[in-house]
Amino acid sequence: MHLHLPKDWSRATLEQPSGTLIDDLSVAISAYDRTPSLLRHDSSRSSEGIIQERLSSNLLRTLCPVTGQPDWATVEVAYTGIAIDPSTLLAYLVSYREHSGFHEHCCETIFSDLMEHCGPRTLSVHCHFTRRGGIEINPYRSGAQGEVFNDCRRLHRQ
Repeated sequence: MHLHLPKDWSRATLEQPSGTLIDDLSVAISAYDRTPSLLRHDSSRSSEGIIQERLSSNLLRTLCPVTGQPDWATVEVAYTGIAIDPSTLLAYLVSYREHSGFHEHCCETIFSDLMEHCGPRTLSVHCHFTRRGGIEINPYRSGAQGEVFNDCRRLHRQ
C-alpha cells in the first residue's frame, strides 16, 4: 500500500471490480437476513475440478448497527477450489439486506461462510463500502499465502 498525496489526486483513476460480475444473473430471492445455507458448489462445472476464479457483486447491502442506515458495498471474491455457484453467491449476498453489522465483521462473516459451505483451498474477500460521513472502509480478509488483492483501489461506486 502506498500513500497518495494531494498533488497526485488528479492522476487517480476509478476502477471496476475485478472478476466476473454476477449481478445480472436471474436469481429468485427469498431471504433478506443473512442465510449462509444458500451457498453451494456449481454442479454444472464439477468436471472442471479445481479452478481459480474471481467473482464480484455490487449488491451487498447491510445495515449500520448504530444508526440503522444502509451501507452498500462491492464485494470481490477470489478463490481456488471447486467452482462456487455464482447464483447462490448472489442470493447469499442479497440475503444481507436486513443484516445489521459493522463493515469488518460482515467481510469476516462472508469469508467464514464461504469457507464453511464451499471449502475452497484459498479464499480472499474484499468489500469496498461506499463512503458515509466521508469515511471509506474497505475490509479485506484472506487465507491465501500471498495477497490476492494487493492494492488499495478506489472503485467507481466509491
